[in-house]
Amino acid sequence: MNEVIVASAITKKFDGKTVLSQVSLAVKKGEILSIIGPSGAGKTTLLRILATLEMQDAGTLLFAGNELRNEETRMQVRRKLGYVGQHAVMLSGTVYDNIALPLRVRGMGGMEIERRVRRVAEMLGISGILEKNARKISGGEAQRTAFARAIVGEPEILFLDEFCANLDYRNIAVLERHVKEFSAHGGTVVLVSHNIFQVRRLAHRCAILVDGRIIACDSLAALEHADNDFVRGFVEGDIPW
Repeated sequence: MNEVIVASAITKKFDGKTVLSQVSLAVKKGEILSIIGPSGAGKTTLLRILATLEMQDAGTLLFAGNELRNEETRMQVRRKLGYVGQHAVMLSGTVYDNIALPLRVRGMGGMEIERRVRRVAEMLGISGILEKNARKISGGEAQRTAFARAIVGEPEILFLDEFCANLDYRNIAVLERHVKEFSAHGGTVVLVSHNIFQVRRLAHRCAILVDGRIIACDSLAALEHADNDFVRGFVEGDIPW
């Protein structure tokens, strides 16, 4: 598989504290890559940098072989990405308005917006709430709405940050099924998760981030047989996340 994102020696500091140190990582087209690690390891920061939502202090980030040198190139790439966070942020207006927003920003025509919004709403089982106030729907409905908003623009890469946290099994199953389908159709997924069972269900490879550094990156099967005791214990659940 071709590498669609290549991060090299990424470093990031907040208030003088190093959060990421010399992180290098390649993401392959069509794969689901999970970033796992203890709380405070820098997973969300790394995800946001890969998604061009945060700027690294040092290091380079390539998208499809092209370096993202300035905000203009980052904005061009951002249109090809979708992002879903742990807490679904619903903007004012209806569920329909929330899903349609990325398409309206791009200046897409009304009939095409209608077609795309209703298609993803049907996929995610939220067709019946499109006219509801988005800030008055349930947590599961809000998370599915956020997911619909992320995929309605037909992105090449999805970035998911604990996107199933606090959801019931039914909603988790719906979202995980669509993540798998997105990958099966050639889409690339970068996923942050604390749930080893979800990682086992979804991820092709896992990058373990500890204290701002990647200590291993491979399939779970390979990591379970790694020479490093910490790596084995971490993916087997012997070491708490």
